[in-house]
Amino acid sequence: MPYRMESDFLGSVKIPSQVYWGINTQRAIENFKISGHILGEEHPKLIEAYALVKKASAKANGELGEIPSVKVDAIIQACDEIIEGKLLDQFKIDVVQGGAGTSTNMALNEIIANRALEILGYKKGQYDIINPNDDINKSQSTNDTYPAALKLCIYFVVSDLKKTIQKLIDAFEKLAKDNKSHHLMGVTQLRNAVKMSYYDLFHGYAYSLSDAMVNIDNSLTVMSEIALGGTAIGTGIGANEKFGPLAVKYLNEFTGIKFIFSKEAVSIISDPGNFATVSSALKQFALRIDKISNDIRLLSSDNFDNFTIPPKQLGSSIMPAKINPVIPEAMNAVAMIVIGNDGIIDNALKSGQLQLNHFTPLIAHKLLESIFELKNVLIIFTKDCVKDIKVNFHPHYRPNNDADFLTHLMLKVGYKAATQIKVEAQARAVSLKIIAKEKGLI
Repeated sequence: MPYRMESDFLGSVKIPSQVYWGINTQRAIENFKISGHILGEEHPKLIEAYALVKKASAKANGELGEIPSVKVDAIIQACDEIIEGKLLDQFKIDVVQGGAGTSTNMALNEIIANRALEILGYKKGQYDIINPNDDINKSQSTNDTYPAALKLCIYFVVSDLKKTIQKLIDAFEKLAKDNKSHHLMGVTQLRNAVKMSYYDLFHGYAYSLSDAMVNIDNSLTVMSEIALGGTAIGTGIGANEKFGPLAVKYLNEFTGIKFIFSKEAVSIISDPGNFATVSSALKQFALRIDKISNDIRLLSSDNFDNFTIPPKQLGSSIMPAKINPVIPEAMNAVAMIVIGNDGIIDNALKSGQLQLNHFTPLIAHKLLESIFELKNVLIIFTKDCVKDIKVNFHPHYRPNNDADFLTHLMLKVGYKAATQIKVEAQARAVSLKIIAKEKGLI
């Protein structure tokens, strides 16, 4: 199919040597020259998940006698090729698109149909033999299949994210174990408080992240209910009434995930608010890792000097040998992205109207972007920063630290007397111990 598209600011879309898309996909490529982020490149797992939905749908339609078995076999083979990543170069649509994901669904339908035709020995475009709408999209709509594919995709990518989180947790626990006999000064409101162990510090970080990962795990429970067979608005128009439960059954068989066929398709299609639950859990994790990254930057700074982090690159073009905490800063930056994406997702969800939320592709893009960038930066943060933290044993904790000493003295003499000792020590510019000795308290 000879085709060339020019964009004023994005340049040319690189056309694969073999083209399996049809006119609807071509129009979508032309219509959405927006972000420059191409679906097949940015979100291959979403394409894989959508192909699994199409495969399960073909299997169900075949069993119900809606599509002849010879077509079903070819469709399933085409789906398997997409699942294996062989046709990702066909998905040239921008991730930012209108239409609630119809462009993505139609791309799947056309690419699967044309590849299935080729498998059966026909020419691409012979839609009287295998039709993108009548066969590939049988008993389906964008509005029930796209959310189902996104939920499956989230299961895939969150599984990888959890592995990277666990490696960071393990790295903090190892730091805690290796440094359990050493202490630092606890700090509240940037003032010295009481001493604590490095075990308490690093184990506290590990627990905080473990707790946040439980929240992410729990958020996946709302992803289990899908509305295949609900078609356009959840009423099931145009679908065999047995299709939905059967398609969900085969999707479970193909993926090993226990999805539930929903009888509340009208609600699920009009209000996909469960994606906000996942986004919120990601935001909560981002808030916690952001705080931990800030702590690491402070405690490794020249002013605190409790530990050192690996020097990864020169930090200044004018100050020689200055080393900056670039890895924790990158972690901070991704946390900001995730927190911002959660706001975008909230806006997209509340902007749905009546029986459909037409911003599902935007929700998908921002959710997957958050997960992808979190996973990548966590790998770097663990490997290039946390694992090689070196505790300094000469730090700002001193055995006679005033704040720590005064807190222990307060337990003996009471809050008011301890405060008076502090005031007198400051007025005379002497240590707390001198005043305490004068008063016979030690």
